[in-house]
Order: sequence, then C-alpha cells, then structure tokens
Amino acid sequence: MDISIIIEMIQNVAVLLAFSLLYDYMWPKDDGAHTIFGKILAGLSIGIIGIILLSIPIGLSSEVIIDSRTVLLAISGLFFGTIPTIIAMLVIIGSQLLFGGDSLWMGAAYTLIAGFSGLIWRQYFPAKKIKSPYFNILLLGLIVHLFELGTIIFLPKEQMLSTFKSIALPLILLYPAFTGLLGLLLLKRWQTWNTQQQKSKEELQYRALFENAGEAIVVAQKGMITFANKRMTDLLGVPYEEIRSKPFTSFIHPDDKSLVLSKHQNRIKQTDHNQNHYSFRVITSNNKTLWIEINSVYFLWNGEPASLSFLSDVTEQRQTERQLVLAKNKAEESDQLKSIFLANMSHEIRTPMNAILGFSELLSISTLPDNKKTHYIEMIQTAGKQLLHIINDIVDISKLEVNQLRLNKQDVKLYDIYSQSIEICKNNPLLKEKKNVEFKLNLPTTCRELKVHADPYRIRQALDNLLSNAVKYTDQGSIEFGCTLEKKKDTVVINTYIQDTGIGIPESKKDIIFKRFRQVEENQYREGAGLGLSITKGIIDLMGGTLDFETTEGLGSKFYFSLELEKAKEIKTVNKSKTLSLPDLKGMSIYIAEDDLTSFFLIKEYLSETNATISHASDGEILMKMLRKQVPDMLLLDINMPKKDGYTCLKEIKENNYKMKIIAQTAYAMENEKDRCLRSGCQGYVSKPIDPEILLEEIRKIISN
Repeated sequence: MDISIIIEMIQNVAVLLAFSLLYDYMWPKDDGAHTIFGKILAGLSIGIIGIILLSIPIGLSSEVIIDSRTVLLAISGLFFGTIPTIIAMLVIIGSQLLFGGDSLWMGAAYTLIAGFSGLIWRQYFPAKKIKSPYFNILLLGLIVHLFELGTIIFLPKEQMLSTFKSIALPLILLYPAFTGLLGLLLLKRWQTWNTQQQKSKEELQYRALFENAGEAIVVAQKGMITFANKRMTDLLGVPYEEIRSKPFTSFIHPDDKSLVLSKHQNRIKQTDHNQNHYSFRVITSNNKTLWIEINSVYFLWNGEPASLSFLSDVTEQRQTERQLVLAKNKAEESDQLKSIFLANMSHEIRTPMNAILGFSELLSISTLPDNKKTHYIEMIQTAGKQLLHIINDIVDISKLEVNQLRLNKQDVKLYDIYSQSIEICKNNPLLKEKKNVEFKLNLPTTCRELKVHADPYRIRQALDNLLSNAVKYTDQGSIEFGCTLEKKKDTVVINTYIQDTGIGIPESKKDIIFKRFRQVEENQYREGAGLGLSITKGIIDLMGGTLDFETTEGLGSKFYFSLELEKAKEIKTVNKSKTLSLPDLKGMSIYIAEDDLTSFFLIKEYLSETNATISHASDGEILMKMLRKQVPDMLLLDINMPKKDGYTCLKEIKENNYKMKIIAQTAYAMENEKDRCLRSGCQGYVSKPIDPEILLEEIRKIISN
C-alpha cells in the first residue's frame, strides 16, 4: 500500500476524531436539552467536517478516490438525529454541486445513503439501548457501505468495474470497522456522561436528603468538621463556612468538652463500641445552651478515619424529664410531708383532747374537793385554748392562701403588744421547764409610750410564733427579745428581733423554713403543726414588712422583721376592769336554732340567768315550722344546719316578713362571713367557740337598739 494512502487515511481518522470532540463538548447528551439553534449549529459543523473530508480523499488509484464522509454521516444520523444530519447532508451535497465532477451523483448518493441509514438505525436500532452496541454499529457501517458499492451505477459504464474493484475491499472491510470504532467512541462518551449524570443526580438526591433531614448531620475528622448539613447550621445559628473553619469542640459546652472529645477519640480508634450514643450540651451563637443527643458511627472519609454523627435537639425532652423528676420528687416530698403533718396534727389535737376528756371525767367524781375542781377546770380551759389555737392556725393559713386575711387596725401602744407576748412567753410551761435558758429583753425606753395604728392581734400573733419557736428549739443558753425604732414624720419603722442559742437551722433546710407544714427536725417529733413561721411570714408581708433570719447550725438563730407603722392619734384610756352585767330578758322568748345538742345546752346555760324563755329548733325545717306558729323576740341562728341552712332560713324569714332580732352564730371563720350574715338580715354575729361575754354583749347591743 502506498504511503500516501496511509497518510490520507490518518488524516481522515484525525478529522473523524475531531468530530467526536464536537459530540463530546458541543452536543448536549440529554436529548431534552437540544434547541433548534443548537441542532442547526451542529448540522453546519458536521457539514463543514464533511467538506474537510471531501478535501482530503483517499486515492486508491489515479482514477478512484474515496473519503470518510459516509462514516461521518452514518454516525451523525445515529447520534445527532434528524435535523443536524439533514443539514450536514445538504451542506456536503451543496459543496459537491459547487465543485462538480464526474462522480457528482455518486457522491450525492453516498451522502444521502449514509445519512438516512444512520437516521433509520437511530429510529429502530438505537445504539444507547441495544445490548451489543458495537456489533450493532458495525452492522450499520457494513450495510451503509454495501449500499455505497451500489452507487457505482451512477458512473459511466466503462468505469464501473474498475471502480468496483478498487473500492469494494476498503468499503467492506475498513469502513464498517471505522464506523463501528467511531460509533463505539461516541457511545463510550455518552455512557461516561450518563454515568456522571447519574452520580451527580444521586449526589444531589443524597445532598437534598441530608440537607432536609430532621436531624443535624456532621462528619468530623482530625478534630474538624468536614461536613455539616443545613439543620446543623440552623441548630447552632452559625454559617456553614464558620462551622468548617473551627474545631468541632468549639461549639460544645465547656463542662462537656472532655467527655465528647474522649468518646470521639475512642470511636475513631474503635476501642469502645458504647461511645456511639450519648447526650451533651452545645452553645449556640446567641449563647443559648441546648441539650444534644448524638448517634455516631465510624467510617472512612477520603481514606482517613472519621465519624458520621446524627444529632437531635432534645432540650425540650430534657426539660420535660427534669420537670417529671421534680414533680415526682415533689409528690414524694408532699406524701412524706402529709404523713408528718398528719402525725403532728394527730398529736397536737389528741393531746389537748386527752386533757379535756380526762379532766372532764374526773370532774364527775362527786367527792372531788373544790380546789381540785377549780384546778381541773383551769386545765380544761387551757387545753381548749390550745386546741383553738391549732384550729386558728389552720384557718389563718387557709385565709393567707386565698388572700382573704384582713387586718383590723386600731390605735394601740406598742409596748402593750410587746408586754402581752412577753408575758405569754414567760408563762410558757416549756420555758419554765428549761432552767438553763435565760430570757432577755432589749427594748428601748421610747417604745413604752409609742402609739401606733396597727392590728395588735396580728403583730402579737407573729411575735408569739417567733418566741414559741425560740423556746421550742433552745435547751440552754438564752433567748433575747429586742427592737429598735426609726421615727419618721407620720410613721415609725419598728425593727424587732428574737435571737436564741438553740439548735440553729441546717443549710439544707433554709429554703423550706417558711413553707407550711415544714419543720427543721422533720425526722423527729417537735411540738407544733409546722404552720407558725409560714403564718408569721404571711402576716408580716400583709402588713408591708419584711421577715428574714440569720442562723448557724448548732449555735442558734436570729429572726427579725421590720414594719413601718402609722403613728396613732391620742389614745383614750379605757377602764378595762369594767364588768358586764347580765341583761334582764324577762318576758322575752328566744329560739336557739342549733343542730348540735352540746352547743345548744351550752348557749342555754349562758342564758340561764337572763330570765328569758328558751326554745330549741334542731334543724332549719323545724325552725320554720315553729316560726309559722309563733314569732319569738329573738333568734340565735346557726348558719350551718341540716335540711335548711341558716341563709335559706333568713331568706324565708324575710319573704314572710317575720319581725324579730336575729344573731347569727356559726363555726365558719372565713373572711367576710360576718358581713354576709349582716347583709342577709342578722343584727348580730358571734363565732364559735362562743365567748359568753361577747354573746351577752351582742344581745345587749341589739335590744338597746
């Protein structure tokens, strides 16, 4: 074979490779991405390549030349499609018409056969979908060039045989191989592109999956974050670039850094498989602390050990768990307090009741000397007052809970309040038993004449509670009661303290000291219901003051409160030795509406020397029947009665226009009970337990009006 033929073949192959570059870089591999302009441009480019191939033919003899345009157009039809291939054929045929020659029609036939064969093959045997694409394309090349052999009919008869002999072997052996190789090259390009597209698509899908995951996803390697999804940036409030520029420990709470770092290193070393799931805290960009739960796995990232972590914000879950634990602890504490309170209340109530019942039993002995009777009566009265004190404490704490405790202010000497509390403390039987405890006073002389406008009962109640506690918890040493005064224009600030050398308050008990039903020594019995300090704190707060304490366990405590009180006007001296005389109720009829027989007999006994006629109604219905028969001069009405309560009876009395004096008597001790009774039609009011002097004074007051 002549060297020139080889060179010409190499030139044709080079041009065909240029054609493959056109497909590789200028032709979109996605059929849906082709535009009309792109197709026209591709067709023109293929046509120009065909003209180039025409200009470098392969000279098989001095009279016969061939070129590779058929390979070009067959592959164009197969891979580029209709428009580019037809345009390329038109360009090539146009150039042939322009240059002319004996083989004009044969060349045009070459062009049309190759182009349309490729298009038909594309339609019925697409290379991208055939299982054996190389043989498919090779078959296309063979068929195209067999048809090309048939185009010799367009030559003069005398040239047909010689031309056939010259071109048959190359067209049947070489050109189909060229077609198959070029087609395979383009097919490989398409397959490479398609694989890359699939990878890109999968990468985008995975990235979308990672970015839209409900959990934060992080890859950590060599102490740095090499990847983090959007959820992680949202969680920390930090841009992605900043996350990647810092060590992963930068965002971890200082107290948890060593824990996380240790677990990360163990996970990378694969020394401990229990390091994968745990919780720690992170700090966000706005200094907010979040609890994070992490689940990590070891893997290789770019050939280096790394950890893939899934992080969830469990802050709310942690808070809920903490609240549940606190609620559980509180419930257990409340249950324990309830048991302690019930035990204390049982003791506190049973102790005076034991004295009342026991001494009452002894009073039934007919041979009992008068002096013992008097002593037993005093003991019963003391126990009754102790029981009433417990009930009053429970009522007061209930009123404080609902903000119903009211102050009854009046003009009073401050020293009178102090002296009464001092006297009660000195006469405390428990203090008398403690011979090693000294009671000290530190009161300024100016307080003796100081007059204030305040509620003396509530101030004394607060003092009594503080002094009682000091006595209760001090077994030796001293109890000191003192105050200082700061006089202002219209007010005076009273700073009062009670200091003892008792057991003091442990650090763990300081927070609960003013809580109801709580005591310093809850694991052992101390007299009291655990209400005193809670009531005292409520009273001082109600009066606008402050109550606080200082204490050292084992050395004692100092409780002090400060009150700013109004200065009082001149207080008139009242003769307290005045004795109330019994009212003369001769000729008057009195109904006592009372369902409790004991209370009825007690009231009847109080009125026994008034010469009144007493009748009893044991419930509301009986009372109304009695009123329909005869209306009395006076009615002592129990508010809480069966069948018809006192308020229902008052309503019916008003509707029937029954005229009589009515005194309500009730065990209800809540605020505004008296006002409600008076608004409902009563002229007087006494609360249980009934003080006979108060009852007789109420009777005297309403009959005089």
